[in-house]
Amino acid sequence: MINSPKTLKHLCLDVVSKKFAEIFIMQSKPLPVKRKRNSDRKLKASSSSSDFYLPCEIAEHLITSLSRDGKFSEEYLNVFNVEHACLRKVILPNCDGTQSKHFKFLMSHKITELEICGSSLQFDETIQWLGEWSRENLRYLSVPRSVFLPRSISSVSFKSLRNLRYCNVSQTNFNTLNLEALIRDCALLEGLDISETEVKKIGCLVQVKDSLKTLKMYKLPICDKTIVQLSKLQFLDISTEDETMSDLGSTEFNVESPVMLQNILTHPNALKNIISFDVSGRRAISISAMRQFILSHSKLRFLGLFFDDSLCSEPMLRDKNHPDFNPNLKVAGTASQEQILMALDKYRMRAEYIHSCIYNLITFAVMYNMKSVEVRTEFVRVIIEIIKQNPAHAVESISVYCLSFLIKHSTSINFHPNLLLEVVELCLDLLEKYPNDMTVHKYVLIILQQQYLEELEGIDKCRYCKLALESMCTFKNELIIKMAVNIAATLATRMSNEETTKIGTNKKFMKKFLTIVKEKVVAVKVDNTFTTTLTTLWNLTDESPKTCSTFISNKGLELFELALDAFSGDGPVETDIIGILSNIAEVKSLRKNLLKPKIVSRLRSFLKNEEIDISFYAADILVHLASDGEQCWTLEKISRANILKEIHFVITNKWKSPGREIAAYRSFTPYIHLLKCSEPAVQLFGAWAIHHVCFENPCRYVQFLKEKKLSDCLDRLCKQHNLQVDVKKLVLKLVEYRENPSFRSDDNCAG
Repeated sequence: MINSPKTLKHLCLDVVSKKFAEIFIMQSKPLPVKRKRNSDRKLKASSSSSDFYLPCEIAEHLITSLSRDGKFSEEYLNVFNVEHACLRKVILPNCDGTQSKHFKFLMSHKITELEICGSSLQFDETIQWLGEWSRENLRYLSVPRSVFLPRSISSVSFKSLRNLRYCNVSQTNFNTLNLEALIRDCALLEGLDISETEVKKIGCLVQVKDSLKTLKMYKLPICDKTIVQLSKLQFLDISTEDETMSDLGSTEFNVESPVMLQNILTHPNALKNIISFDVSGRRAISISAMRQFILSHSKLRFLGLFFDDSLCSEPMLRDKNHPDFNPNLKVAGTASQEQILMALDKYRMRAEYIHSCIYNLITFAVMYNMKSVEVRTEFVRVIIEIIKQNPAHAVESISVYCLSFLIKHSTSINFHPNLLLEVVELCLDLLEKYPNDMTVHKYVLIILQQQYLEELEGIDKCRYCKLALESMCTFKNELIIKMAVNIAATLATRMSNEETTKIGTNKKFMKKFLTIVKEKVVAVKVDNTFTTTLTTLWNLTDESPKTCSTFISNKGLELFELALDAFSGDGPVETDIIGILSNIAEVKSLRKNLLKPKIVSRLRSFLKNEEIDISFYAADILVHLASDGEQCWTLEKISRANILKEIHFVITNKWKSPGREIAAYRSFTPYIHLLKCSEPAVQLFGAWAIHHVCFENPCRYVQFLKEKKLSDCLDRLCKQHNLQVDVKKLVLKLVEYRENPSFRSDDNCAG
């Protein structure tokens, strides 16, 4: 495993965020009709104002988490009133659909940094909810995807933000007039992001040339005359998605040409303080000019060259042995794993970039067999963030494909469990988000079928299994069905009885399982999907009477009789089928369905089978059928007494421990009933079955012997003077196991 887990502080904050309503909010009970107020249902703070107060760091973390998780509501935000919390830095990454009134809680706080993403609010409305102190002292403002309406173009809003240092208005209808007003009124501006806006001219930026250190103008035409004058710039992004820019009809912004960028690169005094320079998407860049620019700008630490394969491949940028190679310079490109990772991290919100990154990443992984756990971990982390932050279907689809490629590698088992948990949660969310997208489901199931993910502690196994089986029922794709069944088979052994019952009693799932079995029976075809489906049904029916009932009500018993006919002589299939029937036999109200001449005769023949597994499960069913007494044995032509004699003979003369577990149990509860039966053969089977697994796997099963009902039953049997000798021998061994877990006899289990 690599990478450290989250700190205790962040783990605690995550828990508080997830259980925010339980901790801070309660639902009041409906008032009596006579005292009914305006609303029967009201959310309110569960504590009085004197009961809690959230320190700044905690309050800021919680409000960001609420926004990110889509829980940004007026009721929740009441908790963040100034009486209960302190806020300085407010980051709200997901405000889609949020009404303006929800921001009124900001009024009383002293805000110095504000980020509101995707609110579609008018800019001046956002500013209105800031108190006078906040407007005068606000240093950081980020409002991407907001709306600048004509009535808010005036500089009134900007005048109140005279101490603003950084402003992000990307992906808005912010225009040249807005820019001129901003620059005129915010003379201290150090950072500006006008990417994907309607700005046509940037000449006004020279007014802040002595303070402006960061300029991002992604997908905007460049102007060399202005940029070369911005002498304090440290971070410049003039990247684009297009190979060429269209004519914007401006004297300052004519058709973008290599000459513009060439002038910037070759200007002797341009960008002397540059640290980060992004020209990704700009084509026909002179290699010699860029080489000279890099050598003459020693402070440069990041260079964006995406979509320019020739520049990315320059030896001085990727060959560590090259004399001009700078180990401190990070490049976003396509020529190496490091460049691709940097590009994925840098351009996680750009769909076109992500597609190209992932294509190149997979190409590299295939060509160079990317085995490094560290490298794979970093790629997985970035892909997770891309999916979380970029909800576009095309991006999520290609990203989950890449994730499946990375996760299925054998080295992925060494990823830190926290990272793997993130992967699982993300995949389950995608299955819910795209219930009918076969491509997404296919790649998600490729991820989820990895056994080390299914064994993770902390996952919601029931949700995991349910969503996989929903895929199985939705799509007719054989690969999806196969993977879903594999997932269910594994998880069914790790879920609680309540969880397996919830899955097993789902009629849609049961019908699909039985449909799969029927198709294989008709075709007389044994494949992985068939055998795994049987295993899943076996695990789901184990100690689950309701699931067994669902199985019978959906004609499962009749189908399995046909299956035994179709696959006669196929030991593994026969074992699975009678194993499922043995679970039904354990349910008193259902086992009468098995008391049929054809079934009992077949089981009687299985009892003599040389394969101990088949003989064991046949005996299991028969002893349960016989345990209800002679009065319940309704078969006139088949002697109950003879069957019991045959069972006793087989156990004492034929069965020998195979050196492995024949069966696996959740508990020994089904066998207490057998031990209490007065028939020696029935008691003998119960004692043999328990002794067998305790002998083969004492670490797991000996502890079950201490369960009170079984323990008392064993003690009573020991005191019986007329207990059959073979039964007594095994019971005494079980008591010895219980009292001395290290005791282990090497004698034959049958005694």
